Amino acid sequence: MIFAYNMLVSVRRGSVAVANPWNSRSPEWQIPSPVISVNYPTPIEVVGEPYDYGLPGSIYTQPMKSPSTPDVAPQIVPAPVPAPAD
Repeated sequence: MIFAYNMLVSVRRGSVAVANPWNSRSPEWQIPSPVISVNYPTPIEVVGEPYDYGLPGSIYTQPMKSPSTPDVAPQIVPAPVPAPAD
């Protein structure tokens, strides 16, 4: 009963959450929602420490200089369908 009441109240006048409510610098919070197929234009690497929030000049992510293997999944092209044998 409490669940149903809470759900109805939330649907009618619940506030919409912001994109990054914790002001996190981690990559998963930097992409838009809903997620697109390619999250970043270039691959990134995590270079910061997980607990250096608030430190002046701290950097958490940066673009990769020259990626040897990109993080982007290769495009899958379907194989051609062979013609039926007569």
